Amino acid sequence: MTDVLLNTLRKSPLFEQVSEDLLQMLSENAKLVSFSSGQSLIEEGKQVENLVLVVEGSIKVFTNAFGKHVDLKEMGPGDYVGEVSLLSGKAATATVQAASDVEALLLPKKAIQDAVAADEHLRKRIEGTTLQRAKDTLGKVLQ
Repeated sequence: MTDVLLNTLRKSPLFEQVSEDLLQMLSENAKLVSFSSGQSLIEEGKQVENLVLVVEGSIKVFTNAFGKHVDLKEMGPGDYVGEVSLLSGKAATATVQAASDVEALLLPKKAIQDAVAADEHLRKRIEGTTLQRAKDTLGKVLQ
């Protein structure tokens, strides 16, 4: 099973420049999980324990900021969520729900924190994604 997880990580754009040793560590800590359509992967206001990397299927991200429902994004294979809360230690700022049946790789908080500490390129990539998502969210919420 570790080989499947390792190959999945190798195919992800997020981890394309990560060392083989770091990929090995991440794969040893990861688990492949199935979600049914409509099932929540992350719930707004709750703590996030894993970075979620979509392997198959699609997810939708939305928030209920300022008392209104706002659709933020649809995502699919290769996309990931949960990084904002994992790195900030704050509760999730949005809900992530399976828009179809989904296979996802769950990477635990500690493994992601260790990987980010060990790999500056990975840290910068995640930080860049986080900033862009924050801008996109603000733009949609304030419309």
